[in-house]
Amino acid sequence: MQTPVRIIPNKPRLHSIEVGYRKSLGAGRRIMESPKIEICKTCRVLRKPQKSTINTFIDLEIIGLKPLEITHLSPEEQFADKLFVIGSSGRQRNHFDAYDALSIFDSVGLDLKEARIIFNERCWRHKSDPRDYIGKCRRQLDTILRNDRKRASLAETIFSVDRFSFETMIDATKSFYDFRAGASGR
Repeated sequence: MQTPVRIIPNKPRLHSIEVGYRKSLGAGRRIMESPKIEICKTCRVLRKPQKSTINTFIDLEIIGLKPLEITHLSPEEQFADKLFVIGSSGRQRNHFDAYDALSIFDSVGLDLKEARIIFNERCWRHKSDPRDYIGKCRRQLDTILRNDRKRASLAETIFSVDRFSFETMIDATKSFYDFRAGASGR
């Protein structure tokens, strides 16, 4: 079965590709939100992107194919960017950014010193003192915590709702702004 891919109309600042694989999951299985690849045309990376091999459950070499490689931001830059956008004014999906930051932290080893450097650079580029901006981010997280619609929206979308605590996610995300030296993701 072929998985459909839809190109979202090209917007001035964003190009999106949506993977509509609900049919290929099979009967009775469902994911609330289709995965999307968003390509921002105005975002600026701070570090040279890395190249990594994509792991698949099929050994591609057996059938004569090479593993796929993609170029992407380092986990530290992805993590720092997620923490940064939480404080952006008018951002509607900042609760998803908090969840993404927690997921990045939990899934890969991070150099938190490098993440802090990137976060600070991002702040300075937006003419904000990092300490002031961290305060803004923490206040925004407090606002997210009080918003039942954001809580429900996230709970409907994630896979492990039964093991997920919205409060714990907000507290963990707040603690990330400390960028404790020596701490790392799992």
